[in-house]
This record gives sequence, C-alpha cells and structure tokens, in this order.
Amino acid sequence: MSTKTANLGLIKPELTDAADITQMNQNWDAIDAEFQKRPTLDEHGKVPEDQLPDTTYIPVSSEVPSDSDIWIDPDDTTIEEGHISDTSNPHKVTADQVGAIPTTEKGVANGVATLDGNGKVTADQASASVIRPVDVAEYALSNTDMGKMLIFTQGEASVTETIVTLPVDAALTMPIGSEVEISKWNGSLSVTIQCESGVNIRTRLKNTLTQISVDGSYGVIALKRIGDTKWYATGDIA
Repeated sequence: MSTKTANLGLIKPELTDAADITQMNQNWDAIDAEFQKRPTLDEHGKVPEDQLPDTTYIPVSSEVPSDSDIWIDPDDTTIEEGHISDTSNPHKVTADQVGAIPTTEKGVANGVATLDGNGKVTADQASASVIRPVDVAEYALSNTDMGKMLIFTQGEASVTETIVTLPVDAALTMPIGSEVEISKWNGSLSVTIQCESGVNIRTRLKNTLTQISVDGSYGVIALKRIGDTKWYATGDIA
C-alpha cells in the first residue's frame, strides 16, 4: 500500500505496486507548485523587492496580539517630522560623540570665540590691534604683541624713557615673518628698542645693531622678525 511524504504529500508507491502515471504526474505537479512559492534571486544575488513581505509596520512585541501592532502609513511623515523638530536631544548624544565643541567652552578663556550675527568675533573677545602703554619704563616684547602697534605714552607719572626689549628666541615663539610696530605719542618721551644678548636688528643703513630709537613725536618703527635672533627695522629710526 502506497504512503505519502510528510511535507509535500507526494505519493510513495510500494515496490510491489504497478507504475501509475497519474500518481507520478501528481507528484511532479506538487513539486512544481511548491517551487513557485520559493523566492528567486536577481543578478546581484538578492531577493527582488516584489518577493519580500510587507514591512510597513512595526510590531510592538512578538508576545502581544497582532492587533496591538503599530501600523505605519508609508506616506505619513508625522513621526519623522516630529523627530527632526525635537531639539531636546532625546538620544542623549554628547558633543564628544559627534566631534562638536561644548557650549560651555564658548566665549571663555582657552575656549572658542562667540560669533555675532555676521559670523564675526564679537568686539569684547577680539584682541586690540593698538595698545597704548602709559608711563612704562621697561617693556619686553611678547608673543601677544604679534601683529599689533604699541604706542608708548607719557602720562601723569611723566616717565621720560621707555626701553622696549627684544628677547632671545627661548623667550619668544613668534613665527618668522611676524611684525610689530613701535611708536611714541610724546616728543618728550624717549623710546629705545634694545636687544638682549645674541639678538640683533638690521636696518637700511647698518647691518647689525643692538639698539635703535624712535625718532620724533608720532614716530613709528616697524619690526619684522626675519630669523630666530634677527629683526629687520624700517621707519622713523633715530
């Protein structure tokens, strides 16, 4: 007596049964029908989209009844737009995770500058390009003086002489090519630029100098660093 396979129900005749073409055809038809249910792969080895199940829903849990699943209309952008407009950082992303600068570092020492509505650094955070030291007897040039004009002024203390020192390389890390302007406001004030040992100044008239002075009221000497210990000077040189 013939039996059937467990999965497709194909007829399995006994060895003593006579061949039955009808049963054989039924088996082939069952196999062919089942084959049609199997997905085929495209030229990229992937299942085509038209053979994939509907995925326009998100199951709440596999343990709850199917009528509790959340069905999403693919044309409904309400959830997406709501998520985009949510600025409360619902995922708790940190500045370090996205390479951003924390707001606590804006406008503070050793932090980053705050920009105005035009994308410019605000005036209260910008370094002054002109500095007016008043009644200063000695002034050592520093890295923060790079690109600035120093206008030395005689005030109530009536200091009569100001010595501006050009320090050695170990004390100064201005890049080669940096410029500083030295000026004086009062004719009665003497402003002398003096080099520390090992540093020298070059002018149009003389190759190496260790000391020069600003000539006249409102006189200006422009200093340009041309080497680790060398400066070039132009302008009102006494």
